[in-house]
Amino acid sequence: PLLELIDKLPGGNIAETFNDILQNRFELLENDFISRMPFLMAEIIRDPELKSYWTKQFLQPFLSRMEKAYHELSASGKVRRAEPAILVRSIGGMLLGFLILKIMEGDASPMNRLPREQVAGTMINLILHGLLKEPADEKG
Repeated sequence: PLLELIDKLPGGNIAETFNDILQNRFELLENDFISRMPFLMAEIIRDPELKSYWTKQFLQPFLSRMEKAYHELSASGKVRRAEPAILVRSIGGMLLGFLILKIMEGDASPMNRLPREQVAGTMINLILHGLLKEPADEKG
């Protein structure tokens, strides 16, 4: 479902599609398997063969698909032009980091006390509009 949602980005409503993506990722947090994610990632990083396999089979296809979607959005004028490789990894890192933090915090996470819609809305606003009221140039 995640790749199907990514494919919807160029032709759909960006905010709604990001919301669908975040809701999809939040649903993963309810799965007991996801609590093992930090251990799995550590093993992937530690084992060169596994890292190579995971990178070729999952990471590169995923990042390529995201870059393609961003390029299409940029070409259509829906988003500003910037280097897709940087933006895709920045957004992906933010989302992955968010999920890992929530897993590590467990029941103590403040995210457990906030409605999913509020969390998703705040993250989408950050992704689409940033922290500043006025957009900065590429150098910040």
